[in-house]
Order: sequence, then C-alpha cells, then structure tokens
Amino acid sequence: MIPFLKKNKDGKKPPKSTVPRTAQESIPIQRMFEDGTCRVRPGYYTRTIQYQDINYQLSQNEDKTAIFEAWCDFLNYFDSSVQFQLSFVNLSASQETFARSISIPPCGDEFDGIRAEYAGMLQNQLARGNNGSVKTKYITYTIEADNLKAARARLSHISLDIQGYFKIMGAVSRVLDGKERLEVLHGIFHPDGEPFRFDWDWLAPSGLSTKDFVAPSSLCFGTAKTFGLGGKYGAVSFLQILAPELSDEMLADFLKTESGILVNLHVQAIDQTEAIKTIKRKITDLDAMKIQEQKKAVRSGYDMDILPSDLATYGEDAKKLLNKLQTRNERLFMLTFLVLNVADTKQKLGNDVFLMIEHFPIPVIAAVNGFALGGGNELAMSCDIILAAGPNAEGKGGAKFGQPEVGLGITPGFSGTQRLPRRVGVAKAKELIFSGKQIGAEEAKRIGLVNEVYAAEELLNKAVEMAKSFTANAPIAVKYSKACIDRGMQMDIDNGIALENELFAMCFATEDQKEGMGAFLEKRKEKHFQNKGAQTGKRPSISLHIKREVRHEKSSRAYRRGGGAAGERRRYHRHRRLCQLRLP
Repeated sequence: MIPFLKKNKDGKKPPKSTVPRTAQESIPIQRMFEDGTCRVRPGYYTRTIQYQDINYQLSQNEDKTAIFEAWCDFLNYFDSSVQFQLSFVNLSASQETFARSISIPPCGDEFDGIRAEYAGMLQNQLARGNNGSVKTKYITYTIEADNLKAARARLSHISLDIQGYFKIMGAVSRVLDGKERLEVLHGIFHPDGEPFRFDWDWLAPSGLSTKDFVAPSSLCFGTAKTFGLGGKYGAVSFLQILAPELSDEMLADFLKTESGILVNLHVQAIDQTEAIKTIKRKITDLDAMKIQEQKKAVRSGYDMDILPSDLATYGEDAKKLLNKLQTRNERLFMLTFLVLNVADTKQKLGNDVFLMIEHFPIPVIAAVNGFALGGGNELAMSCDIILAAGPNAEGKGGAKFGQPEVGLGITPGFSGTQRLPRRVGVAKAKELIFSGKQIGAEEAKRIGLVNEVYAAEELLNKAVEMAKSFTANAPIAVKYSKACIDRGMQMDIDNGIALENELFAMCFATEDQKEGMGAFLEKRKEKHFQNKGAQTGKRPSISLHIKREVRHEKSSRAYRRGGGAAGERRRYHRHRRLCQLRLP
C-alpha cells in the first residue's frame, strides 16, 4: 500500500538515510490525513481506492469485450505523471468478521426467502471450514504536488475518474479515508489478526503519530532472505514476467492460496515518446537477429525464410505494439511484481513459498550448481525441471543433492519427505533421507531427480534453451499439460483420465489449437501461437474454475435435496451451463 518511488520531485535520488532505529521509522510515510490523503515524502501524495471483483469469468462474450475495453481505457488513463499500484491482500480475520461479511439483511420484499436460504448456505460453508483470511483489493495512486491543497484537488479528480471506470466495468469501489487506510496498513503489519484501535482525537493528547498505531511490535532484518514481522516470519519474492504472460489467471493462482499473502503490482506509465523510441530499438534488434538467423540458414543449406517461432512471434508483437502506441494512443508501462508471504514459522513460510513455485501456471526450470542440501534440494524439487552442473575435468565441483536433516536430529521440513518419493520412488527416497548422504549430479540423473547434466559453463544457456523449446509450443496447451500432470498425481487414475479429457476438450476452444492444427494440415513449420482463447481473446483459466466446480457440486446437491425458489434454481443452472465447458 506504499508507493514504489525512486526519485524526489526535483528528479534527484533521495539522500541515503541512516538505518531506522524503530519499527515506526521503517514505515516510509510522513503523515496520514483524515480524508485519506497520505504524504509519503515532500512533494508526493497518495490515495487508495478499495474495489470488488469484476464478474468477468461468467459474463457473456459481448460483456467480456466491453469489460476488457473499459479496462484498457482505465490503464491508458494513467500518464507518466501518475504512478499506481494494484494490491491484493489476504489478511487473517476472525469468525465474527466472516459472519458479518456474509450476512444478508432482509429487505421486506418477495426475495427475502431466497436471501435467507442463500445466507444459510454461506453460514454452513463457514461452519464447515474457515481458512481465516479475507481477500481484499486496492489501487493506490501517487502524484507530485507543490502543497497539500493542490494535491487534494488533483487526487479527488483522479478518484472520480477511477471510480467511473470501475462503474463501467461493473465493479463496486470506494475511496478509503485516513482511518481505513491505517487499518489496512495495520492488518499488513499485524498478520496475526490483532485488532486495530485508533481515533484521531488520541493523537494530540498522547503526542503519538499515526505510525505508532500501525507499526508492528518489531521488525527484524538479518542476513537471511526471511525477516521477522512481530511474531510472524515473512519473505518477499520479486518476479519479472513478460507482459503477455501476466494474466488474471496467474494472479488467481497466487491469490487462491490460503496463507497470508500480499501481491503488489507497481505500475509506472512510460512517457509516450520514450516508449516509441524503445520499441523501435527493439524492432531493430529483432531485425538484426533475423538477418543472422537467415545467414545461418543459408550456410546450412536451409530455407532462409524459416525462422525460429519465438523470433517471428516477438517481431510481430513488437510491430503491433508500435502501431498501437503510434495510432491508438495506448501506453507502455513499467511493472514491478512483488509477492509477500507471511507465516507463523519459518517452516510454514518456506512451504508456502515452495508451493507457489510448484503451482505456478507456467513451467519452472531449476539450474543447480553447487550444494543443494536440505532446503536447497526441496526448493529445486518444487520446480518442474531440474538441470544440474556436472563435475569439472578433475572430477571436482558440480551439483550435490541430499537431505541431511536426520544427522541434525530433525526431519526434512520443507516437504522433502513428500516431493522426493514422488521424484525418485519410495525406496530410493527412504535411502537418501535415512542415510542423509549426498549424491552428485550424475547419480541424481540416474535415479530421476535431475533431468539433465551439463558442464557448469553451459548450464544457464542450456536452461534458457530448454525454456525456449517450451515457449515454441502453444502456451495454453503447455499450461494445461502441467496442470493435468501435477493434479493427476494427486488423484486415482480414473479421475486423472477424466481431468485429462476435460483439459483436452478445453484446448479446442483456443486460437492456438486452430493455429497448430492449421500449420500441421498446411505442412507449415512456422507456427504463430497467440496464447488466446477462440472467442474473446482471453487466456482460458484452469484453477479458478476447478475451485468453482466444487462449490457448484455442493450447491447442486443442496438444490436436489429441496428448498429454494424456482427462479433462483433457473439462474443457478444457467450459471452452470455457462461454466461447464471450462470446468475440469
């Protein structure tokens, strides 16, 4: 919820500050005002809007198109003078908070019966299991201004515009006041669910600042990649993702976790002139690469018109982007993707981070050189593919794998007892864990832990080469295949085959399937996969719909047992028909 800023208003980098002595000094804001305006430092002011989900997945195709166009207009609204970030927060909450959030008061009309029935269903769901988290979404925007008065005027104007875009998209939104923003910050700094207590009248008599009411009891930053946050442990992951791969489904895969998590997308619009220059330079570089590939093809006796699929696709995408920037006044953005995980223990934190890697919708490759023992081996096993460096000519160096925890009087604590048997078999996993011995790269490959072994100087290049071989194929098909394998391993074979059949059928609703089959029939080697669905251009989802299917099945049984209104039942079945083709 704190903006990602690099320079002061005068264009200079802020002076290096001393190490904060208190938890309050670690919070990079200066003052929060009652109307929700926050001065983060001289010349920079922010506000925050909370918004609800947009019912996109279940909308009709024409509604999806309208929502998508409104979203594009929303992004293009922000010029280089406005920074903004999208925040998705999973915070701990009590049963009482959940109960209040799902209560539906009667309105005194003919639909009160439906409201009561639906509220009862929600209460039953809550009673059967509450994961203890509330998921909220915010947009925080930052501007430069000479003073508070000028900042408030412009921030209010931007707030009205943003809320107008959300209204067009069918999303409910509201501007947070100062106390509400402080409560959000308090929830982030107190992931244990400590109640927030604050009143503006308390500041003057006590001599305290607003940061005293939101700061955690302690912040501990050591040399490790984790840090202490009060009585919790946290870790921040930085992700650099190509724009075509950043989709709502990817966000959903992150946010579906039941653990404490904060996802921040810091967005900065690039000046239009500079953006056009940047894309033109990229096109020039791609053209030079095409010439080099054509020369290689001529020397090898191949058709010079046959280019690598990724090179051809990137070239076309860059030209399309340049055209949009020049003719449609669209904007180019710089994106910083940050994920904060919070857990009660370091073990739980590590498992949550590893699960995020394992459930990532696109393939993840681990390149290992050196020791991967204990947590290092478990981190590598959370990836889809493991490549390892072999020893040098003298037989030294290279990758080493093992689970030595039993020698320390403990068991593997980051899912080693679960992932290792699935990789190498139960018997071999028991041997490695019970003995605590280390094995080299070649032995790891022999037992199935490692996919390939390369010389240390070739390892990273081979990893990139393998990644390119994946990207040359249809992205949706690759994602579905990964989901089918990973989830099928947790099922019996009958359910696994049923899942495969569903995902196979879903592929035929994509443009990539048409392109792939078309290239095969036309005997074309080059393929131009777009990672798009057939009708709306939207990338199909997997995980969100699978989770919904479970809820629908429960709802279906409830309706078969009786109760409910006929109109509501018809709406449910219509909802089901809209989803069933996409639900594994």
